[in-house]
Amino acid sequence: MRNQTVYRILCEEKENESVVPVYLQLAFGAFGNILAVILLLASRHEHRWQTIYVLFTGLVLVDLIHNCVCYPLVLQRYITHFTWCFSIPMCDFYSFMETCSHLASGMIIGLMTIDRYLYITRRRNQNENNPRRRTYACALLIVLIFASIIAGLQLMGLGNSQLYYPGSWCFLDFTDKTIGNRVNATVYSVIGLCSLFVTVIVGVKTIYIIRRNPEYQALLLDNNLVTGVYDEHVTTFLVISMVTFLLLWSPLLVG
Repeated sequence: MRNQTVYRILCEEKENESVVPVYLQLAFGAFGNILAVILLLASRHEHRWQTIYVLFTGLVLVDLIHNCVCYPLVLQRYITHFTWCFSIPMCDFYSFMETCSHLASGMIIGLMTIDRYLYITRRRNQNENNPRRRTYACALLIVLIFASIIAGLQLMGLGNSQLYYPGSWCFLDFTDKTIGNRVNATVYSVIGLCSLFVTVIVGVKTIYIIRRNPEYQALLLDNNLVTGVYDEHVTTFLVISMVTFLLLWSPLLVG
């Protein structure tokens, strides 16, 4: 059950927080997404939109939609000098978007890491049939649907959202000890932690394999597949993604 007292106090308090960090987050997020889209469009003929680029497109779109939907609500709270506050339905919606975005992004990065590992361990060569774009699009769709279902549990009555300081964002209610909120928080945390563990373990193992055995590097040199280990920018992206998600997402999962 939502703590109405805390909710009301956060709505009524007039905070003196600076809006600058919010603008910076929005600016960096928008710049990163726009740059990613430009790079995807520029390289679509070279890489044929196969394998990891399909998943990368999904990751960019998830983050872009999240920024476009959530940040205007956050900014509304700040630019009105904290006189405007989330309504209960809007708080539920914001919490759903945050939860869905986190889960979808984490699982997509996990899929990208697993795809890279399977490419190595299965030892494909240029004469084998490569998975079609439809296969990766279906995997991406399944991830998005699954993340939406888990994030929607709070909208179906299993737990609820809660407003958090400084009254500019909502998320799952980790503070309440009712069974519904405990179950909802546990499901979210378990799925998130599993995604993180799989991503880190598989990613580290993949990097270890390709650095230890030059044969895999030669085997996976394919100009038409961006999943090849010679695509150093892909390796760099996955490593940065793993580290970033581990540092930024884990506090929400274990808190």
